[in-house]
Formats: sequence, structure tokens, C-alpha cells
Amino acid sequence: MSRSANHFKATPRKDASSHNNENRFEGAANPSANAAGPANANAAQPYVSSVRNAGHSANPSTNPASRNPYLQAQRSHTKAQREDVGFVTADKGFVSARPLNAAPHARRGLSRRQVIALAGSLTVAAVAIPLGWNFLRPVEIIVNGARRTFNVGTALTDIIGKEKKLKLTAGNFINVLGKVIEKGKGDPYSVKIGDKELSFDEVKGYKIHGGETIVVGNGKDVMEEYTAEKSEVAPKLKMDGAWGSICYISQWGKPEQREVRTGKVSGERSEGNVVQKGQDCVVKIRNMRPKDGKKLVAITFDDGPSKYTERYLQILKDRNVKATFFNIGNCVHEMPNLTKKVLEAGHEVMSHSYTHPVLSSLPQDKLLGELKDTQEALKKAAGIDTTMLRPPYGAFKKDTWLKTQGCISASILWNMDSLDWKRPGVDKIVQNSIQGIQPGYVILMHDGGGPREQDLEALPKILDTLLGQGFEFVTITELMKADGKVPEEIISGKAKMPEGAVWPTELA
Repeated sequence: MSRSANHFKATPRKDASSHNNENRFEGAANPSANAAGPANANAAQPYVSSVRNAGHSANPSTNPASRNPYLQAQRSHTKAQREDVGFVTADKGFVSARPLNAAPHARRGLSRRQVIALAGSLTVAAVAIPLGWNFLRPVEIIVNGARRTFNVGTALTDIIGKEKKLKLTAGNFINVLGKVIEKGKGDPYSVKIGDKELSFDEVKGYKIHGGETIVVGNGKDVMEEYTAEKSEVAPKLKMDGAWGSICYISQWGKPEQREVRTGKVSGERSEGNVVQKGQDCVVKIRNMRPKDGKKLVAITFDDGPSKYTERYLQILKDRNVKATFFNIGNCVHEMPNLTKKVLEAGHEVMSHSYTHPVLSSLPQDKLLGELKDTQEALKKAAGIDTTMLRPPYGAFKKDTWLKTQGCISASILWNMDSLDWKRPGVDKIVQNSIQGIQPGYVILMHDGGGPREQDLEALPKILDTLLGQGFEFVTITELMKADGKVPEEIISGKAKMPEGAVWPTELA
């Protein structure tokens, strides 16, 4: 039996479904219909249906839509959300399949900003995880021969503190002289990593990297704090060599600057580090040795100028021989033109003191007077600027050098003494001058200081004999140059103490 539309009535919806339907329908079944057959029993059971077919399920016949209260209720709210899936019950009509408290569907996909943020977070995590492992990874080190494992970056002081078997003795607290002020108050221990020894401040800041070989030892002494000032130590005079024909300054002296420390705790004073290294003044004593085996010799004349000097010049000129003349200052003062002639003839002129005294016996002021007065006389007479000297009698000791205050750069002695000053005869003078002569030797003769007739007769024989033996005569500076070991400034003949140098006040 089919039900009419009057069997249904509209009732307000009581649930909070998201379908927003304003009305829900309940079917008022005919009481007599409850006892009907199987078809009626099925009508009382709920079944799933779509909203579109709900009206037809209620009435299979083709009734007009205006007479279907279910469809009227469905269409009465045109803006309601359509629920595609639900079911109809006998007592409540259509019921949504969605739970009453269900949340709306989640929005599908992520915004561009969210994607970028997520990618950044993943990148940071990808970098941070291995970095964290790198900073915290365990590494192996060796401490006093024993292998140990710690996290990289572990403080060295913490590692040493855990080495219970170490038997260490702390250093002492000492003064500037190295004496103990307080025992055991120095560094508690010392550390060497590989070949490098660390200061205690370095130890306190050191963190291990892995692979280190560490040696921990007893602590070092710690010096008290101190104030520092500079002090200057003068150079000393050192004689280098026993004997030779040429003595020259091979090294000028320089002062040494040292740090003088005064302890703040002890008040003691001591010499500390060298701030500026100094050097002693060195006088080299040696014979000349011409390079390449050249047969060079020098012939020299003392005590001029005199009335004999021009005759010497002629003999030398005739044989094209160059010589060196050591003039006495007062003689230069009396005969300046002769000194000038010697120089113009191509010979060298050097000092032989002013009055010919024994220089080694003079006090410093008189010694300096003899040397400087002669230098001035030579410069005035012929413009000669020289710091080379032949000391009278060859008397020029190391303490005499000390008194010169650096106004002399070279002292020229001899190897072959003709002894002409004794007037032993011409043949003896010749023999004394040539017998046993060797390359680099210096011959001593005189052109003043007494009668020189024997010298004038002997000189040609000496020159001719040696020239015949293949010797070549040169000046003193030429002989020094041929040696190859004398400093150029000394060879110039006018070397003076350079700026920054200091003359010694005592012997080495």
C-alpha cells in the first residue's frame, strides 16, 4: 500500500550538521501499516541514499514535485550545501554520513612561503647535524705515551687534571737574579705538543684537535714583575794576529744596549736581554799575500822630506817605480813643496808622527797631538787626507791603539829592514833589502833623518836586482788591494770611524 504525502510532516532540524538544511522530515507511519508484510517492514529500516533520489524512495510513483514534501523542503533552501552522501531513517528522515562534529576538509597543498620556510629548515638541519657531530666527535691523543680519547675541543687543562698518575713538581717564584722568592709558586706544570713548547698562558687556552702527542712535565719558574731601562756597554779592543807588516782596523766597535731589570718584589737589579747587539773593535795584524801569486813588493822611505828627497824621486822615475813616503810633520811644515812633489810624482805620502817620538811611551793627549798635527800638516801642504801611519821605531802597542780614539785606521810596519840608518855600507844595505824577500813584503829605507849617501847608491842596485827577478814595485795601498782581504775603506787610506761606532775604552 502506498503512502500519501499526508503521512509526512516537516519538523525543524535539531542537529549541527554542516549541510545547513533548515528542515528535517520525520515519517508518521500509519499504525495499521506497521503490521503489513515484508515490504512494510523494510520501509522501517534505514538505508543509504543520495539526496537526489530521496523523494523517489519515499514515493516510487511519479507524483508531481509540488506534492512531494521532501522535495519541497529540499528546494526551499536553495543556498544550502548539498550533501552527496547520507541515509534516511524512519524516525528522522535524511541523516548526513559526516559526523556531527567533523571538521571541514583540510586545505590541500602548501603556499610558496611555507614551501620556502620548510626547505630552509631542512637545509639548516642538514648542515647543523654533521657540524654538531664534527664539534663533538671523539678523537684520540697521546699524553705522556698513553693513548687517550676525548671529544674534540676538550680543554687541555681538563685533560691534564684527569691524569691522576702524573707526578709533577711546580716551578718556583724567582727574582730578577734567578733566586727563589717562594718555592712552588711558579707554573704548576709544563706542556710540549710535538716539537713546540707551550707557555702556560697557551696551555690554559688550548683545546685539542685530535692526533696530538702531548708531553706534560714539571712546571717552570716564574720571574717577578720588574721595571726595565736600557744601559749601554762599550765595545772592547781586540788584537787579531801576532805579528805582520800591516795592522788595520778590520771591524769598528759598536756599543751593546742591554735591558736592566729592577724587581718589583725583591728590588734586585740585573742585566736582562740584549736590545741592540754590539761588537768589539778588531785590529787585524798580518802580512799581505797578493792574489794569483803575483810578485808584488812595496819599497818605503821614512823621515822625509829632506834635501835628499828629490834625488830619490829621480831614481824611481828612471825605473818607473812607485813608492810610499812616510813624512814627519815638522819636516812637512818646513818643506811643504817637497811633500807636494812626491805626491805629484805618483807616489803615496803617509804620516810618520810630528816629531818622531816613541809613540807607545806617550800619554794619550801627547799621542793624539803627534798624530793629528801631522795629519793637518800633510793636508795643508799637499791636500793629503790620510789616517795611515808608520810609527817611529815601529813602537805601536795594543794599548797605544787604545789611546788613538780611532784617528788611525792602519799602522804600517815592514818585513825587510835595510838598516840604512846605521850606515853599514852599500852592499849591506842591498843585501838586507833583498835577501829572502817574498811577494807581499815591505822594504824599509830612509830619505831623511841623517846622511843618505849610502842609500842613494844602494837604491838603484836594490831596484834593478828585484826587477830582474820579476818583482813589481807597488805602493802600500796597491799592495793591500792586491791582497784582497783588506776592507775597501781602509785601502782608501783615509778611513774614519763611521757614524754609530764607538771607540773602545778597554782591551778585550
